[in-house]
Amino acid sequence: MNRLEITKCNEEKILNSFYSELNEQGFSFSVYDGELFNKVSSVDDILNLYHNLDVIHIHVQKGDYKASASFIFGNGEDGIYCMYDYSYSLQEKNLLTKTFKLIDELADERLALS
Repeated sequence: MNRLEITKCNEEKILNSFYSELNEQGFSFSVYDGELFNKVSSVDDILNLYHNLDVIHIHVQKGDYKASASFIFGNGEDGIYCMYDYSYSLQEKNLLTKTFKLIDELADERLALS
């Protein structure tokens, strides 16, 4: 697999994990693509938008709680750090523990290969 394929694969793994982890917790999602908010009902909706954009902002909501995460694609580092800027409250509330574990595992794999 070349670097571009590895990057794309890692970005998709992280997006999948992000969506799955928060979906399991009952969050709803919308993606801001720079112009519009797009309601999404599956990770496939996010992946379809992701393929056309360099940056997306995923907004999540559960009851009165709202947060967002920004993703920047093609950032080097084999896509491992595509979740560039995330809501402090998502991290503070430990809502993404599986996703951060995945990012750490991908970083460890990258180190082992270099």
